[in-house]
Amino acid sequence: MINKISFFGTSHLGLVYSSVMANYAKKIVCYDSDKKNIDCLKKLKFSVKEPKLRETIKKNKKNFFFTNNYHEAENSDLVFVSKDVNTNDKNESDLAEIKNIFFKINKVIKNKETPIIFLSQLPPGFCTNLQKKTKREIYYQVETLVFGNAINRALYPERIIVGSKNKKITNKKYLSLLKNFSCPILNMTYETAEITKIAINIFLISTAMTSNFMSLISEKILFNWDNVIEALKLDKRIGKYAYLKPSLGLAGGNLERDLVSIEKLCKKNNIETDLIEGWKKISNIRKLWVYKILKKILTKNKKIKKISILGIAYKENTNSIKNSNSIYIIKKFKNHKFLFYDKHIKNIDTKNANSQILDKNILKSQVILIMNMTDLFRNFLKKNLYFIKNKLIIDPYNITKKLKLRKNNTIYNLGKIYEK
Repeated sequence: MINKISFFGTSHLGLVYSSVMANYAKKIVCYDSDKKNIDCLKKLKFSVKEPKLRETIKKNKKNFFFTNNYHEAENSDLVFVSKDVNTNDKNESDLAEIKNIFFKINKVIKNKETPIIFLSQLPPGFCTNLQKKTKREIYYQVETLVFGNAINRALYPERIIVGSKNKKITNKKYLSLLKNFSCPILNMTYETAEITKIAINIFLISTAMTSNFMSLISEKILFNWDNVIEALKLDKRIGKYAYLKPSLGLAGGNLERDLVSIEKLCKKNNIETDLIEGWKKISNIRKLWVYKILKKILTKNKKIKKISILGIAYKENTNSIKNSNSIYIIKKFKNHKFLFYDKHIKNIDTKNANSQILDKNILKSQVILIMNMTDLFRNFLKKNLYFIKNKLIIDPYNITKKLKLRKNNTIYNLGKIYEK
């Protein structure tokens, strides 16, 4: 059992990993410069939404110490930099705050045997440059969390990837912590670990965009993409966990960030980026899918003024609206009124959209957009089938597939022929 582990950063990344590491430490210090956020955390009120997060932290609540005083991290055995890295409108990382945190830690932690471990997503060369500025050990631990399933992935990782100066974890306390997890520990250089994180996301992008490309074809010619998916799942080279369902393009910021990072690397080294440009083009086409259908509907029927949206976040089980398709739609149709429901989002900064409780009233709009795959929406629709008639339903992910909706509804799904 380690005496004290400190986390600098209490966004999604920091809270998830600290909640899991609390099983192996007598004390967990979580630092954030925002006092209001710290006051909320002390009451176990979280601004980030993640299933099982509150319960996991509550289980070891006596071990947690939330603070906005970074000196509380003194005498730590291990220090994690766990702040989510913000991205701008071009999906480029802003690393200034991560650097500030590093220099702050390096100053306040007097014991030079205490390593600094980065969980934050970093570009190639970042850790090497910082290691030159200190004699303290630096590690880069690649995180592969998924919103909505982050706790399970942190508790039971498939593998742990660590970048270090000498391709070896020499700090005994850090190594003992990692050995609590029954999985391979992969040691590599900083640059290799940083690229590994990017490579994981690039492979996910390639699969997702291939699925979107094939579903685009299925909307023009007569074949059933859902049946193709079932065949692909049974192929061991692809598998049931691959990103086979078509989507509304890339969203959330993390995948887009790495697409930008790899594109910059390619241009710097005179490597063609045609493949990357192709993925971006497919993503942009899919981002416009709902917009084009809705525009066609509203152009044909100018009397429609009210539209309902189920789901505002970019995906289910999160409160992130980074590159959210729902937000894009609301802003594009400023002359229309939107009623929306999202379990994790009550207010958004737009004048033409209002939050609505999840009851039959949200089904009164002639047009209904179902914008993520949560079971909450599927069960709600199933219980209210009587009120769903003569509707225009834009259901990209086909969550209504197994519902016995009335035949007089018009339903649009990704991968289906919807234009005559």
